[in-house]
Amino acid sequence: MYKVYQKSLLIVFILSIIFMSFLNASGTNEEGYIKIGSSSDDMRAVVKAHSLIIKNINQIYKSYFDEADEYYNFYIAQFNQESERINNLKPELWETDAQLEERKINELEKLSDNINKEYQLKINELTEPYQNELDVLYEQLEINEENLGKPKSIDILPGEDIEYHTYLRNERLWPIRLSIANRLIPKTCITVVVDFLDTNRTEDEIRSAIIEFDEARRNATLSARVGWHIEPDYAFKDYSTTTVKRYLVVVDSIHLLQDEETLYTRILDTPILLHSFLIDEDLNISHSPKDRNLGILEPIAK
Repeated sequence: MYKVYQKSLLIVFILSIIFMSFLNASGTNEEGYIKIGSSSDDMRAVVKAHSLIIKNINQIYKSYFDEADEYYNFYIAQFNQESERINNLKPELWETDAQLEERKINELEKLSDNINKEYQLKINELTEPYQNELDVLYEQLEINEENLGKPKSIDILPGEDIEYHTYLRNERLWPIRLSIANRLIPKTCITVVVDFLDTNRTEDEIRSAIIEFDEARRNATLSARVGWHIEPDYAFKDYSTTTVKRYLVVVDSIHLLQDEETLYTRILDTPILLHSFLIDEDLNISHSPKDRNLGILEPIAK
């Protein structure tokens, strides 16, 4: 992932610096938290570590460009001072006006070349330590994002967390509501519609499936498993500032089971937003109920 930093010293020369985007952990405690949290099985720790990484990206970028601006302003002032001296040169006794102008152009070109080389050397020295830190920290970011996107699941045992709505006999659809929660996700309900119709089923097989499902309902032997993962919702203020507007908890799949045997399942091609939350500068998590868009519109199929 590369960023380009580019500034010009007047019209005479242009300085371009290609600089990799980098991360930094400010202090031993944050470095340890990022490393441990990024690989944790606790998603609260993972998202907090992710938030720290993003914060440090922005802090390091600011420090880098502030220092680079200081060098830039120093060499701009030096160039302006020397170029003013050159532009005010008087002709030698033997010089024509054309020869004087040619001498000024040559000296300005030499000046811009020398200052450009000095500036580039300083920027390279400035960039190197940031680049070294990137090698470790960018690896942590990759580990973190991979962990956030890794499929996870919430198991729902038979009982009050599975609510059966009225069976739609003519449509052969059975709506149920699943209630899920864990340390990161507050109690949230998902509506699932079981569709018994299938073009590959015979009428006898459809009848058997309905009866089997009803028996599981009456005997309270139906369980469920909700697959989910986390996606950071990034926003980019400019080429050097990244923010996470919110963290999204999205549903990947719904499975209905009886004695650990899958009866019905749906793998979602487009994950559905289940919940979202924010993390402040102190790493406190706050939930955003207004972002919720709950329920599955299409029936779950076997």
